[in-house]
Amino acid sequence: MKLNKYENILIDILKHNKNYFISSYQICIFLKSEHENIWNDIENEYGTMEDKPDIGAGAGQTYTPSQYIAKALDFLTKKHPEITKELMISTDITYKNFEPGFTRKKMAIWAWKE
Repeated sequence: MKLNKYENILIDILKHNKNYFISSYQICIFLKSEHENIWNDIENEYGTMEDKPDIGAGAGQTYTPSQYIAKALDFLTKKHPEITKELMISTDITYKNFEPGFTRKKMAIWAWKE
């Protein structure tokens, strides 16, 4: 799935939460509740945790909706200097319903800062 299809909505989400850091997981939750058509496109393309696709299938492809959002935001940070990415050390934090990243030690978070 091409980023340019959803670039503006991701930027709008960051701008709406200006100066507050949010995770790709939080963006997924927002899309699922507020932009069902976009969420369905992303979910159909990248699967869900229940759908656990084989890692390594399709070299270079992301494997979950959250990873798609994270990679898209990483790309957008290069185009938009207002987007800031930080890594949150999360070894002592418990999250409801998800674990941070594949390392379970760090989680990327993004904010729009002017």
